[in-house]
Amino acid sequence: MKRPLCGGIGVFFFQFAKFFVLQYIKKCDPNTQKAGEENPLKREDFVFSIGYAGDTAIVDKGARAKYGSFSTEQLLQAGLYRSAFCSALYSESTEEQQLVLDKVNSDCGTSLTDISQLKRLYGVFSVPQEVGKVKVL
Repeated sequence: MKRPLCGGIGVFFFQFAKFFVLQYIKKCDPNTQKAGEENPLKREDFVFSIGYAGDTAIVDKGARAKYGSFSTEQLLQAGLYRSAFCSALYSESTEEQQLVLDKVNSDCGTSLTDISQLKRLYGVFSVPQEVGKVKVL
C-alpha cells in the first residue's frame, strides 16, 4: 500500500510558512537583537547625531568628518562635552561617563552629582536600538 503524498507535502508547506512568518516577525520587531549582535548605529554616527526622525538618525557631517576618530578624552579636550558624553554612553564605560561628569563640573562650574543629571542635561539617555538608517547633513 502506498502512502499518500499529502502528508509529506503538508509538513513541507507548514515548515515553509513557519520560516517566513518568523522572518517577518524578526524584521518588524525592533527589539529583536541577538546576543552579540552589534548596534546598527556606528559610534561616530551616534556621537555626532543631531536628532532622530523615525528610524533615521540625523548626523552632523562636518563634525563627524573632523572629530569622528577622537576618543572620549580627546573630545573633552576639544570642548565637545555632549559628543564626549555620547561616546562614553556608546562604550558603556562608567569610568568614561564619570570622567565627562567631572570635566563638565570643573570647566563649566556646575555641581552635577549623578550621571542621570548629565543625561537630562544633554537629552541623551541611551544608544537607540531601533535606528535603521543614517542621514548625514
